[in-house]
Amino acid sequence: MGIPHFLAIPFLIPGHINPLIQLSNVLAKHGCKVTFLNTEYNYKRMKKAVAATAQANNIDDHDEESSTMIRFVTLPDGLDPEDDRNNVRKMLGYMKKTVPALLPNLIQDINSLDSENKISCILVTFNMSCVLEVGHKLGIKCAALFPFSATGLVSLQFIRKLIHDGIIDSDVGMELENDENGFISKEEILKKVEQLLADESIRERSSKLKEATRKNLSEGGQSSINIEKFVNWAKH
Repeated sequence: MGIPHFLAIPFLIPGHINPLIQLSNVLAKHGCKVTFLNTEYNYKRMKKAVAATAQANNIDDHDEESSTMIRFVTLPDGLDPEDDRNNVRKMLGYMKKTVPALLPNLIQDINSLDSENKISCILVTFNMSCVLEVGHKLGIKCAALFPFSATGLVSLQFIRKLIHDGIIDSDVGMELENDENGFISKEEILKKVEQLLADESIRERSSKLKEATRKNLSEGGQSSINIEKFVNWAKH
């Protein structure tokens, strides 16, 4: 068997694409090959954004170390040119129909280009879990990335249980108020964050968490160990 080869498939909004690209770069620097799937529309937008950012900051957007190990491929998103791609619900519906149907042929084409390093793991962000069934049918390992914080994942998974078990009170927290349009504004969120940071005990715990995170992200830290375990899992 050759090197681990990941097929990365994000849900097509920046909050999913960017974390998966960052993880892809990390995997590439650990000697893995990554094929990153995007839609034709989003890929064009992403290239323009990267070039504009690099030009504005006078930096080279070409990372030699990882670029040779990451290849971008595209599929149509199933929408018509005039359709609104900011409609997330509509986008998700079309992606769930389009991508699983086209994926087997795409995987076959990718593998035919490098028979020594065939796709060994499909890596998706959690909204694209519809793709995992394709991977299972093809006998390819699959993994899902939750692109937000670990505390966010724990909250989604266990908050109801914690309330039910009486560990936390359902009334504890800071309620966010909607604006006149029924949305929670950036200013409202900033106001609540400032209130939280005014609490000295929370500031102290946040500082400790920040330091622990820095250690985990350093070489030899827990994050590095976890990546090595993940890469080894994908090999076998």
